[in-house]
Amino acid sequence: MVSSTKTFELFQEGRILFISSHLAQLSAGQFVVGTVSVDFHRPISWRRDPYQLRGWISRVGASSVTIESELSDGDTVLARATSALVGFDLPAQRSRAFTDEERAAFSAITPG
Repeated sequence: MVSSTKTFELFQEGRILFISSHLAQLSAGQFVVGTVSVDFHRPISWRRDPYQLRGWISRVGASSVTIESELSDGDTVLARATSALVGFDLPAQRSRAFTDEERAAFSAITPG
């Protein structure tokens, strides 16, 4: 069986790929991961064939955005993750509200 730690890492890598492929105009340090939760629905076995991992933006707020992700084997959802990204002021080292442009960039991502 795949451990919960490895599954968490898979969701993390998937979130990074999702963000980098959809939000190229946003640079590193503009937001941080605030929270992540993973719910396991079925045991996940090691196998050669890849599982499907898909993500989408489910909420865009003034200073945070929620990314939902699912790990599946065809039609069966094996695990689901919810991540909150928070706007971040790198020089001041504190949270901040998103700009109108950042909110528009997050809102423009269509579910996939």
